[in-house]
Amino acid sequence: MLSRPYISKTTKELEQIFKENTKDKDILICLKKELLHRQRSKAVALLDKVNKQLESLNQLSLPIEKPKAPTPSTQPSQPPTPQKRSFWKRLLKLFRW
Repeated sequence: MLSRPYISKTTKELEQIFKENTKDKDILICLKKELLHRQRSKAVALLDKVNKQLESLNQLSLPIEKPKAPTPSTQPSQPPTPQKRSFWKRLLKLFRW
């Protein structure tokens, strides 16, 4: 696959792709990568929309866990489990920044 599959698309075409694929993370990530190369105001505004949509999709896909209250009599002594990575650390790892 090309490193920039949307390089030949206009911002208007990219906006249409965004509207048609708001639930597809892979396409949104490709759009984001392309829009990071563009400087015009419409492209920057679209990049903001793409970022917000990706963030909302990531929020929806995160597992929601109820906090568990440990009881000393029933819990064996264990080392604490590492904290889950924050959203931003995962996002940076995703883009390898």
